[in-house]
Amino acid sequence: MPSAQDRLRQDWRDWVRAADPNRPDKLDAFDVGVLPIEAIRALRQRPTPVEVGASLVTITQAQLNHLRRDSKQARGAALSEADIKRLPDIIAKPEAVLWDNEEQPGLLFAFNAPEKKAGNFFLRIEFAAQIKIAPAEKQPLTTNAVRSAGYVHAHNLNKQRYELLTGKLKER
Repeated sequence: MPSAQDRLRQDWRDWVRAADPNRPDKLDAFDVGVLPIEAIRALRQRPTPVEVGASLVTITQAQLNHLRRDSKQARGAALSEADIKRLPDIIAKPEAVLWDNEEQPGLLFAFNAPEKKAGNFFLRIEFAAQIKIAPAEKQPLTTNAVRSAGYVHAHNLNKQRYELLTGKLKER
């Protein structure tokens, strides 16, 4: 019998495959995981504690399209489809979780990537969104929303802008 993580992984891959960049309203949102408990604890233990009301992590089709946009691909910052499809696993077990001191409230989920780079997904904590539940109906939702992703040089994640909450960044 498949585990809940196996099922989530397969449902996510099916959703990504079905996403139509020409119809951003077709599939509006996907619950891609939950914040790891270690990250929630670390947020609460910061000098300025951050309380998280819900642990759900969501991505909209519009944000998925944003991750894949041509301008990001042209500069080599767009994630590969393989890494996009690993999103549930990266959220469940990131290499590191960092607090972004400039884009607050926000977390960066870092993972290993090729060529001295690090991959990352940026989550906006307690993000208020309007999610379509029917063709003409939207409903408010407060979630931890995937807002961006890409590849960066690994040393960029060691800047003062970021506060390491959990895990370890590899030196490259």
